[in-house]
Amino acid sequence: MKLFIQVSLVEFRLLLRSFVTIFFSLIFPPMMVILFGSIYGNDPAQFFNNRGALDTMLPGYLSISICVIGLMNLPISIAQYRQRKILKRYKATPLSPWMILGGQLFGSLILLIVSVFLVLGIAKILFNYRMDGNILLFILTFILTTLSLFSIGFLVASLAKTEKSANLLANILYFPMIFLSGSTFPSEMFPEKMVFYTKLLPLTHGVELMKGVSFGLPISGFIPEILLLTGFTIVCTIISVFTFTWE
Repeated sequence: MKLFIQVSLVEFRLLLRSFVTIFFSLIFPPMMVILFGSIYGNDPAQFFNNRGALDTMLPGYLSISICVIGLMNLPISIAQYRQRKILKRYKATPLSPWMILGGQLFGSLILLIVSVFLVLGIAKILFNYRMDGNILLFILTFILTTLSLFSIGFLVASLAKTEKSANLLANILYFPMIFLSGSTFPSEMFPEKMVFYTKLLPLTHGVELMKGVSFGLPISGFIPEILLLTGFTIVCTIISVFTFTWE
């Protein structure tokens, strides 16, 4: 266990060396909170069904960090390790390659937690963010959304044999996710004809689930979202396990 923690901390420090990862996970989401919070404020508005703009949009900003870490950094890092034969070399040492992958995952989760606390702290201090729902239930929905997106990231890492292909696949998934799922711009702004296509993205259901729970709406009204995210997690994980290669 001590060795695993050391490996995780090393992977976490490596994450901190990536400007893109740091910017989009630790700077971009808080920047969105400050920008839109300054524009719209957080007073109840009819456009947001008599809720504060920031109270409505915050779950989306949290999901940006999930996307950056789970869909971009994780698969690209694993593809780098494979292409540079780092995973292959670890197979010849007492340090298991699975420990390296687990360390990457755990290091990514540490970065995600830091990002979440930054976003929530800024929203609460500057704009009096308020969550009407059960905080424990919200944490569970956040974890489910994270597992779903991370499983897609692992699937990309399993299918992409090189860093270049992993980067391409990650970008194809990442940008539609953050711009069309309600993460960057609230779904209330989307034209009605566009809403159908946004439902094709798993993150859309994650954002809607977290948003509904933060509003205090009954969890029973989000069974389809829960089943879809759970299904994505299971299917992507199974495919990843069977398609993953060390070299």
